[in-house]
Amino acid sequence: MLKALNSFDENTIIGSPDEIAPLSEGKSISEISVTFNLSPDDITEIYSLANITAPIPKSNTIIEVCKKSDNNKYEVISWGGLKFSNIPSWDNVLSEIKTILEGADLTNLAIDLDSQDTAKIKAIVDLVLSKGGRPIINPQTGVSQNIVAISESLKTKLEKTQELMDQYLNNIPEEERFLDKFIESKLPYFIMFSSFDNPFPDEISLEELPNNEWAKDLEQVSNFKISEISNPNKQTQSNHQSKVNTDFTDQFKKYWTQDNIQLEVEKDDGKIYFWISENGRKYKPSQRSQGQQWYLSFYITVIARLSEDRPNVILIDEPGLYLHAKAQKDLLKVLDDQNFYYPVVFSTHSPYLITEKKLGDIRLVEKNDEQTTIVGKIWAKVSDGETLTPILTAIGLGINDSITDRDKINNIVAEGMEEVFYLRAFYKIIDKTEEINVINGGGTNMGKIGSIIEGWGGNVIYLLDNDAGGKSNSKELKKWDVPEESIVFVSDNNNESTADIFSANDFAKHIINDNKVKIIKNSQYIVDNKLEKVLLARKFLEKVNAGTVILSKKSTDNINKLLDKIKFN
Repeated sequence: MLKALNSFDENTIIGSPDEIAPLSEGKSISEISVTFNLSPDDITEIYSLANITAPIPKSNTIIEVCKKSDNNKYEVISWGGLKFSNIPSWDNVLSEIKTILEGADLTNLAIDLDSQDTAKIKAIVDLVLSKGGRPIINPQTGVSQNIVAISESLKTKLEKTQELMDQYLNNIPEEERFLDKFIESKLPYFIMFSSFDNPFPDEISLEELPNNEWAKDLEQVSNFKISEISNPNKQTQSNHQSKVNTDFTDQFKKYWTQDNIQLEVEKDDGKIYFWISENGRKYKPSQRSQGQQWYLSFYITVIARLSEDRPNVILIDEPGLYLHAKAQKDLLKVLDDQNFYYPVVFSTHSPYLITEKKLGDIRLVEKNDEQTTIVGKIWAKVSDGETLTPILTAIGLGINDSITDRDKINNIVAEGMEEVFYLRAFYKIIDKTEEINVINGGGTNMGKIGSIIEGWGGNVIYLLDNDAGGKSNSKELKKWDVPEESIVFVSDNNNESTADIFSANDFAKHIINDNKVKIIKNSQYIVDNKLEKVLLARKFLEKVNAGTVILSKKSTDNINKLLDKIKFN
C-alpha cells in the first residue's frame, strides 16, 4: 500500500503489474485510486485557478482520482456531486478583456474589438502582453498606436483572461481544467523513504557539493551551509566548521540516546568528510551499524522533507527494522517534535513504534486470500487476532511507567489495563482532586505489585471485577495478607465487570460508538462479539480527555458509588 501511494506521486511512474499486483489475475494494467476530501475553500481555490464559475458546494466534497500504469495519467472517476458547464462564456471573456484594456488606457483597442473575430482579439491581447511600450499596428484598423507598458496587476488579469480565452478557443472542458489545477495546487507529493538508497555519505567532493541532494538536506535540518564550508577563506570556513560540529552534535544528541557520539564535518584536500566520533575515535558513517546508519539517514532526509514548504506525505516501511527498542522511541520523539501539517505514514509490527496515547492515529492492515484492507477503527473485530498484538503489547508497556510513579501516595492496583483506563476516565469525569495512581496489577500478580508499592511507603487499594476471575484473584490477594477493607469490587452485583457500570445506552454510544446496538449486558456483549475490551476502554479514556463525553445520571451515579468505595487510610 505504501508503494502504491508512492507510485501515485506525480513524479513517479507506476511499476510493473508484478511490482504492484493487480487485483484480478491476468489483468495487465495496474490501477491506483485515491480519494480526496476537499473543503468548500479548496473548491473555491481550484475554481478560481481554473476559471470555473460553477456554484461552490456548501459542504465537503469527496472526489476519487485514478492513475493507471498504461499511461501514468490521472483521471477523476468520481466527482462527488460537482457539476460543470464545460464551455467558458465568450461574452464574459470579451467583457473582461475590454475592461482591462480600458483600465490600461487602451480604449481605442477596446472599442475595436469584434466579438465574432476571435483571431483578431487574440492578436490584440498577445500584442498588449508582448509588445508593451512599443508602437504597433492595430490589427483591426491598420492604425499605428503606441502602447504603453501596462501595470503588473492589469497584466496578471489579462494573462488570466488570455488563459480563459484559450480555453474557449481550444474548447477545454471544465472537468479537465479542474483536474489540472487540482494536481497543481492540491495533490500532495508522496515520498517513499528508503535510507539505503541515500545513505549518510563518508565524503563529498567540493565540485559535487553545490548540487548534492544530501548536502542540501543537511542545510535544511542544521546550520550547515554549503557556501561557508567550501569558502576559500580559511578563517570563515574553519569557524563555520567548528560551529556546525558543536551545534549539530548537540541537536542530534536529543534524538539519539543509545550512546554518546559526536557528528563532525571536516574540509580537507578538496573534499568534505563526515565523521562519527565515539570515545575519542573517528569512524566513517559506513563503518557504523546498520541501525545507526539507518537512523542518521532517516534523521537528515525525513526531517528535511518535513521542513519543506510543500505538501509532502512521507511513507516509511518498517522504520523499526534496524533499531532496538530505545532507538525506536527516539525515532518517535523526532517525529513528535517536528512542526508539520501533512502526515507521516509508516508500517510496523513493533509495539515500541505505537504511541499508546495516540491510538486514533493507528490503522489496521488485514490481509486475506483476495485483498488487503485497511481497518479504520482499532477496536473493530478482525479475523486475524495477531493484527492487534503489537497494539495490545504497546498498551501493556505502560505498566512499568505507572509502577515507577512513586510520588503518589495513594495507589489503585487494578486487575488489568481495561480497569486502569476506565478508572482514569472516571476520576476525570467526576473531577476528583485526589492524587491517585492507577496501576495494572496483571491479574494474579496484583499481590506482588501491591507489595512493592507498600514497600515504597504507598497506600494500596486492590480493584476487582465481581466475576469468577475477580473472586479468584481476591483469594490470591489474601495469601499476601491483604486486609478485606483494601479489596474493592467494582460492583456489588455478581458477574459484573467495570464495563457494566455504564447504562446500556451510554455503553452503546460512548464505548461501542453505535447508538443502534441493542445491549442487554455490556460485558456479555463484549464477549459475544469478541471485542478487545482493553482497546474499548483506552478509546473511551481518549474521548473523556478530549471532553466529548456526557454520561446519563444512571452511569454517573454508578461511578460515584464506585469511587466512594475506594477509601485510603
